[in-house]
Amino acid sequence: MSEKSRIGSKLRWLSGLCLVVVLSSSVCADEPQSAVAPLMKLLQSGRLPDSRVGSVVELVGRRGNEHDLKYLFDQSVSKDGYAGETRVTALKTLLDAAQNRKVKPAGDLAALKTLLTEDQDNATRGLAVQLAGQWKVTAVAPTLKALALDTDENAELQSAAIDGLTQLGGEAAQSAILELTSEKYPQSLRYQGVAALTKLDAEAAAKRAAEVLANANTKTDPAPVVDAFLVRQNGTDLLAAALQETPPPADVAKMALRHLFGSGRNDKALSDVLSEAAGVSQETPQLTKAEIAKLAADVVAKGDPARGEAIFRSADLSCMKCHAVSKAGGNVGPDLSAVGQSSPVDYLINSILYPSQAIKEAYLTRVVLTASGEVHQGVVVDQAADRLVLKDANGKEITIPTADIDFEKEGKSLMPQGLTKFLTQDELIDLVRFLSELGKPGRYAVRSTPRMQRWRVLAKVPALLAQKVPDEEEFGDALVHAENVPWQPSYARVDGTLPLDQLAEDTQQTVLYVRGDVEVTASGRIGFQLDSAEGVSAWVDGQAMGSDEEFVAELDRGTHAVVFRVDTEKRSSNDLKLELFQPNGSSAQFAVVDGK
Repeated sequence: MSEKSRIGSKLRWLSGLCLVVVLSSSVCADEPQSAVAPLMKLLQSGRLPDSRVGSVVELVGRRGNEHDLKYLFDQSVSKDGYAGETRVTALKTLLDAAQNRKVKPAGDLAALKTLLTEDQDNATRGLAVQLAGQWKVTAVAPTLKALALDTDENAELQSAAIDGLTQLGGEAAQSAILELTSEKYPQSLRYQGVAALTKLDAEAAAKRAAEVLANANTKTDPAPVVDAFLVRQNGTDLLAAALQETPPPADVAKMALRHLFGSGRNDKALSDVLSEAAGVSQETPQLTKAEIAKLAADVVAKGDPARGEAIFRSADLSCMKCHAVSKAGGNVGPDLSAVGQSSPVDYLINSILYPSQAIKEAYLTRVVLTASGEVHQGVVVDQAADRLVLKDANGKEITIPTADIDFEKEGKSLMPQGLTKFLTQDELIDLVRFLSELGKPGRYAVRSTPRMQRWRVLAKVPALLAQKVPDEEEFGDALVHAENVPWQPSYARVDGTLPLDQLAEDTQQTVLYVRGDVEVTASGRIGFQLDSAEGVSAWVDGQAMGSDEEFVAELDRGTHAVVFRVDTEKRSSNDLKLELFQPNGSSAQFAVVDGK
């Protein structure tokens, strides 16, 4: 059901209840000062079933005034008020009202600190931290500072506390954030500190960024630092000037440059400085028609599509962050599954070298400058009277209240010119040859069977799970019931093979845990077929399936996880391939989960 249909269904259900309240107490028309007076009466009446309270809370939050929101706030912080999922819903609703309607509860909000104690769940604490920043509740500043500087705290909560401190501002907040950038903290936290400082003092942040990056290594991605300056007006110019004075190591500069391009940006000053530090070409030469024709001929005569696929999947280009092939990958740019079937080689070359020359209407971008000096660029996915929603090059949706927009204009392609500076001429030829084969019969044909293309790999395998095949209880404790399991995106090649050797190299692990998801629309028996069971053990929804090449599971409607433990040292093949099938007599209907 769509969001619009879901809300419409709620409103129809509630209109019936509201009529009951009108007939019994004549309150629906008594409070014209509130657009949700009938719903407030329902909430306060105690007549709502518990299962419906969350829905009404959500609707009140969408349209309620500061006094209505005060009721939701009081219920959220009271020991006798909302709890569990209802409280989380109320806090999310209050956060949405603050971000998109600029409305907050009336009165003193210092009681928010009761939701930040260690006995609260992380979801509640995280939302409370965000609200503290949005509402600028200075009474909780000491608590936010303690959370921000606590390296033993939950990483997401710590990050939210840093953002909250930034929104509160003031000397105490800036002092704590500056402390985070000092050498006594891990590199990842120093990056977060620099990013936060850009919102308080962009010039000081640029100088501190240069100092931090000059002593950085490649174990931690500098993306948060780059992103922070990308969204500040003139931010990349400030960072470029600071890096010109204090350049980063070559490999760190290359990582930063790669992320700059991967974010759909090619800000010249920053690109030039990072290119110089990284030791790569600063300019992409404009080829003549004759040179394009010669390059196209070389693609056909010399290009190797297998090598080209490896280049397409490489971290330097990050192509799959934006593009899907066989429905696996990003959804920011067009799906490339059949691009070779419909596009001539010279068109592919021009699209890679000069991506902004011809942008399809569906992928036109918008550049927005907000009143607070933030710059956002992305494809428009929704626009209403009160908000604009953009999707950036990372697939992240950014909601910008219309009232905050100071200026906007049409932007360039999210695939920036300059990505190919990471490639040799031979690599460019191989990449184009791979793209030119997509969709054609053979190895690069459009997928026609239900095979797994979008996977997740466990970034860090717990010692117990690496040492032996876990039993169901051990597996469940580590991967099913645990919070914040570090699954990272990974994708099979076009032919459906998952490159285990590459995953082992990337994660520095010989024992891998990989996961795929299946969406079942009609329950029944579903079959799973591996290319080889060497070194493999399988689980479906935490239930052990053994170590056979083929197994069958009885699955109900919904999304189900199939996980494989792969000991690469016990496997003769460097790849893994999984296909699904419908056993004889089964009425199950299903599809593998694709996407990013």
